[in-house]
Amino acid sequence: MPVVSFEAPKPMTLADIEATQDDFVNAAVAARLGGCDGVELHGGNGYLFDQFLHSNINLRDDDYGGTIEKRCRFLLETVDKVSQAVGSGRLGVRLTPFGLFNQTLGTDRVRQWTYLCQELGKRKLAYVHLIEPRFDEFKSASEKALALGDLSAGNEMSLAPFREALGSTKVIVAGGYGPDNFSQGIESGAHDLVAFGRFFVSNPDLVERLRQELPLYKWDRSRFYGPFPDNEIGYTVHTKRELASSLDGLKPQLAD
Repeated sequence: MPVVSFEAPKPMTLADIEATQDDFVNAAVAARLGGCDGVELHGGNGYLFDQFLHSNINLRDDDYGGTIEKRCRFLLETVDKVSQAVGSGRLGVRLTPFGLFNQTLGTDRVRQWTYLCQELGKRKLAYVHLIEPRFDEFKSASEKALALGDLSAGNEMSLAPFREALGSTKVIVAGGYGPDNFSQGIESGAHDLVAFGRFFVSNPDLVERLRQELPLYKWDRSRFYGPFPDNEIGYTVHTKRELASSLDGLKPQLAD
């Protein structure tokens, strides 16, 4: 495989930051014009906004780095600009306070994300979407617990302080939820909604299955990233019987 050249990463200039914020605004406006009810800014999982939040990645010494408040500035400014364009009630923000993906190893996480959530709580957003500490893309639960134990400086690994900091803002949580535990936090008031990812991609009728307490199909990680010539496998087709039925349904189309 030939080596593909790439540009070495460099700190964003102030012009880069402003242009990127404008891109998010334009994308949000386009989504609304296209019929979407709202948009979600992805401020987690090691992507751009999250990189600004972590002290081990954000080494800036200007207005966008060096302190907890300054590390939050890029995301909060973008939230304000997008809110002005489409309305704060049509905007959500996703955060991963305990994420490790893409080497997000910043320290003092509880104070960092508590401040961020306090600021987001002032902005009357549609919701804030938080990922549970137990969830990680690649590490096992025990590996993540060990890593977070070092990073959290003895603080409890819980979303509770961020939930409190958000005040009346609706909170969606995700990460490690299934048919046995998805309703517990809602009933206790710990959060308002639960989001599913992996179970959703393997159960197109997920809501109805949860409602009727039917068993769920387990996801197949090898089918997460396509496209595949047989996209239905692992999504609407899970068993040999379903596969045979699916192929039978294709025969008239193939004959034509």
